[in-house]
Amino acid sequence: MGPMATGRAARALRLVLAISAVFNLVGAVILFAAPQRMIGLFGLTLDDTSVFLCSLLGACSLGFAALSAVAALRPYPAALAAAVSPNVVFNAATVVVGIVVFTRGFSPLVWANIGIHLILALAIAAAGLAFRRAVRATQGGSATRSAGPV
Repeated sequence: MGPMATGRAARALRLVLAISAVFNLVGAVILFAAPQRMIGLFGLTLDDTSVFLCSLLGACSLGFAALSAVAALRPYPAALAAAVSPNVVFNAATVVVGIVVFTRGFSPLVWANIGIHLILALAIAAAGLAFRRAVRATQGGSATRSAGPV
């Protein structure tokens, strides 16, 4: 694989991270602005403590939106590579939590949330792996050590 493959892999990873950033930004805004409505879609009601926890989840989503957007916009391999693992863990953990919640009898809309996060986790993991392989092949073994743009 040469520089063209690295460029394609970087573009694919940037695209997936940008999609993740938009998804997480929208989720954060909704969790901040209308937590009762969003959580109500899943058959839940919120007390004051739960609204506070939704705000914390919104802050977490906003953080992941920023992480993904910054990584997608930076021309450096290390920035792209650094965003992969945290995003995969966040989305995979959200899938697990969604499955646990669904088994407790909540709305079938939980499956939509599970599906979106599962797709994001798999897409980011696959694009991140392809990117690492392309960079390794180009640099002869070091996946993200270069400070140069891609």
